[in-house]
Amino acid sequence: MKVGHWTYPVLFYKKQLTLDHLIATYKKPMVSIINGAVMGGGAGLSMNTTFRIIFAMPEASIGLFPDVGANYFLSRLPGYFGEYLGLTGARLHGAEIAACGLATHFVPSMKLNLLENALQAVTSSNVSTIATLIETFSEKANVDEDNHFSRLEAINKCFSKGTVEDIIQTLVMGMDSEVEVVFVENDFMVKVVIRKYDFTK
Repeated sequence: MKVGHWTYPVLFYKKQLTLDHLIATYKKPMVSIINGAVMGGGAGLSMNTTFRIIFAMPEASIGLFPDVGANYFLSRLPGYFGEYLGLTGARLHGAEIAACGLATHFVPSMKLNLLENALQAVTSSNVSTIATLIETFSEKANVDEDNHFSRLEAINKCFSKGTVEDIIQTLVMGMDSEVEVVFVENDFMVKVVIRKYDFTK
């Protein structure tokens, strides 16, 4: 992007969000197979497909609010887990993504190539047919005790507070110091994110 040309980022985001909307409203089933880190715009693309695996939203930690429809799909997660992800930029792994409901299936990395080959051979666009195929490669998502989603009870206690200040105070009293740093550095963006969730819940 050229420095000083505000029209470039406007055009970029217009195209990106138009593509997100196209994927979200597309009639044929779509599959996101992602082996590795997926952040921001990549999450917006993949979360709108019929079948999906893996992502992270880093915008809160770099001073931006989660966009590309993130407030929609994050606000529908169990408890206040979506607020936690959106406000902290916490990274999730495949098993956690499946456990919290963002992914429809958990497929280990070693099986992804086999899954891709099987999907390429499918001639039907029937959702049930594709789901059955993916299920032959998927496994139960076993979440370790030391991860974000396993702390859902504590997360609900902290992120159910009505204001950023109350959330921070609760975190200071007994949660993660890394989460605390994100809040201190981007207090305004955190308030923007909370306001967006108010509109979607």
